[in-house]
Amino acid sequence: MNPASGIAELLAKWEDDASALERYSDARGAAVCRLHAAELGEAIRASQDELLTIAESARESGYSEDHIRHLIANDRVPNSGKKGAPRIRRANLPIKARARSVTGPNPQAAAAAILQRRQPE
Repeated sequence: MNPASGIAELLAKWEDDASALERYSDARGAAVCRLHAAELGEAIRASQDELLTIAESARESGYSEDHIRHLIANDRVPNSGKKGAPRIRRANLPIKARARSVTGPNPQAAAAAILQRRQPE
């Protein structure tokens, strides 16, 4: 399972928690769960729209910078930047297959990683 599916599971869990709290007449708790789910959903969308340099794309994808340039040059990955200053939208980033985790995905860790990337430096 990939981190994105772990995050989707976390969003679904928070929505389920909100529904359960509503059934027990806890409107405030339900609202907090829905707010958290909405904020995480927005963070995911913003993360997917982020434009990455070739170096950043290589680090995140597991591919070399040369391979990333080759993918752009051959229109296998769209260039969201300019000619001479290519950028790759994170949602379009190819990800090199890696060994599967023995313990499985951790939705909370995946969500924390997304939120950490969004923190201003």
